[in-house]
Amino acid sequence: MEAAPIEAGLLRDLEEGVQRALRGHPAPGLRILGYGEISTVLELATPQGVYACKRLPPFPTPEALQRYMGAHRRYVELIEAQLRVRVPETRVQSIETPRGPVAYTLQRRLDPRTIGHRLLHTLPAPDAPRLCGMVMERIRLLSQFNRDPRGPLALGLDAQISNWALHLEDPCHPTLRGDEALLYLDTSTPLIREHGEEVLDTAVFLQSLPRLLRPLARRLYLREILDRYYEPRRILRDLIANLHKEKRGDLVEPLIETANRHLGEMEWLQAKPLTPAEVEEYYRKDARMWEALQRMRRLERLGCRMTGRTYPHLLPGKIER
Repeated sequence: MEAAPIEAGLLRDLEEGVQRALRGHPAPGLRILGYGEISTVLELATPQGVYACKRLPPFPTPEALQRYMGAHRRYVELIEAQLRVRVPETRVQSIETPRGPVAYTLQRRLDPRTIGHRLLHTLPAPDAPRLCGMVMERIRLLSQFNRDPRGPLALGLDAQISNWALHLEDPCHPTLRGDEALLYLDTSTPLIREHGEEVLDTAVFLQSLPRLLRPLARRLYLREILDRYYEPRRILRDLIANLHKEKRGDLVEPLIETANRHLGEMEWLQAKPLTPAEVEEYYRKDARMWEALQRMRRLERLGCRMTGRTYPHLLPGKIER
């Protein structure tokens, strides 16, 4: 469901807080809810409720922003219809600033106790793997939707457990009855391919990479990076591997068995089974890559500050893995 627009002045106040933080000044009203590998999630309280906000990279033209907004709406509709999940009330909204237009994705903030990575530690022991199994079922539905490689549309999905939530009657005592609504949160990168080509202008989102890496990523790695979100076996591998990051490595081997059952049912993929060794190696390589990327981003920020420029991204501290 698309959220109603919020008052532009509130979004301008949020952006001013971001700019103060980017310049290294105190921004007491700026509340950071969390850091992803690429983006930062901020909190914004409004008369309509509290929102989790992601600040989008700058768009080169108003038309590019409009295309993004259309792709975002389309992605939310497809995710809800094809994967049988809900997306919390969400919208993309832009404001004019002295530095040009700035856009945010705004999503109704959920009780943090209902988010997947928190539930892994609070659900009764049998329910944590069941939650991951609910996500795997959505990956199976995505595989069915993407089954025809010549089809007009394909959907991508970042299925890490922190991108999911449950609608729970009592978040203080979470349990799975089996009829809870599963919610998908990460819609800020609309992963849709039309006749094999990305609907999203991916060059816009390469701006979060260090400047020296962008041409190389665009030329050599972009398709490879994006493929991991469209191919069910790779989505499953990423979901399971990142349980190490969430300190639930004990779930890895049982969920590999569950994932392999799903892969066996998706016979059209002709996918080989996942193995614990492969998942472990994938996680180590992925962790090293993101750690190296964050080091490069911090060095680029230092260079900006030494030359009097403003680095345009809020960066996390060290991410535990």
